[in-house]
Amino acid sequence: MDNSESSHHVKIEKLNASNYISWRFDLKLALMRQDLFGLVEEPFDDVPVAPEPLPAAHTQEQIRTFESANAAYLLAKKAYDKRDRNAWTLICSLMERQQQVHVECTTTAREAWEVIRNMYACRSAVQIVRLSRKFSSATMADGGDINELITSMTQLRKH
Repeated sequence: MDNSESSHHVKIEKLNASNYISWRFDLKLALMRQDLFGLVEEPFDDVPVAPEPLPAAHTQEQIRTFESANAAYLLAKKAYDKRDRNAWTLICSLMERQQQVHVECTTTAREAWEVIRNMYACRSAVQIVRLSRKFSSATMADGGDINELITSMTQLRKH
């Protein structure tokens, strides 16, 4: 069974318990390609804001202004919500079923992204010690490839 999914002709391996760093980067590219990344990472795309309600005593001009602003808000909100659903769907569809349970109660792409980040990118003292030991013990075998060593060291930095 293929454990990846195509997102605009790029294969992205579904998130599992061991591939968060590469999955996050691949998904970032897919979200950026679809102009959705601002929904999950800073600087965040602006969420449409509803116009101020009419004052109790209002003029016909205020009513027209409010109706125009409200119509623009409703259109912007509909477009924003559609983009957010698309981003949420993409994020969730690129996760193995065992991982989806963690985000099934989220309602926005940003919430799902944060839940996943908090699960896999935590910086506990144990994790810091483990990575420090890996870094200290990293060596290149005789006749080894320097690029492989650099890649493995870069991966440690990202953890």
